[in-house]
Amino acid sequence: MQAFQTTLEQDSLAKNSGQTYRTTCRLWNRAAQAVAAWRGLQVPLPRLERHYTRSWGDFPTSLMADVEAFLFHSAHQDPFAEHYAQPIKPSTANLRRTQIQEIATALVLAGQPIEGITILAVLVQPANATRHCASFWTAGVASPRSISTAMPCCSRPSPGTGSEHLMSRSRSWRASASGSRSRRPA
Repeated sequence: MQAFQTTLEQDSLAKNSGQTYRTTCRLWNRAAQAVAAWRGLQVPLPRLERHYTRSWGDFPTSLMADVEAFLFHSAHQDPFAEHYAQPIKPSTANLRRTQIQEIATALVLAGQPIEGITILAVLVQPANATRHCASFWTAGVASPRSISTAMPCCSRPSPGTGSEHLMSRSRSWRASASGSRSRRPA
């Protein structure tokens, strides 16, 4: 298998030779389990590590509070609210948390000081959105589809409104997540 991996990395036209090798090892091991004579022929499955995100602990605590408030609001929708959307599932909340973390990391990699990323509204300001999308693209860590999916997750302002609207929504998310029912989410 080592010779196959070397040939794949050096001579192949495969787009992602590491992923191709990992898939081959996984399928080989599955076949080795199915064929009794091959049971001892398992190969080690290489780990696929792509850690490019900063830890949540690196960001200001206000960003994490805003993200959690946003996700809480997204999962606990008021069906009588003006801008009702179907509540998200816990698995979707986890995905959105990861996507937002990736977006914030990309913005830092693009040169934004980490201490300046204090709330979600910072991520979707037009200049910052352009910077982190370009950072994703040039680093090759995200496809246009994943970028276009992640961006709306933290910026569903009403048509014709800007980041001021998102900032006010951010305050209402935090209020509703902290248990305050005196203000309705905008």
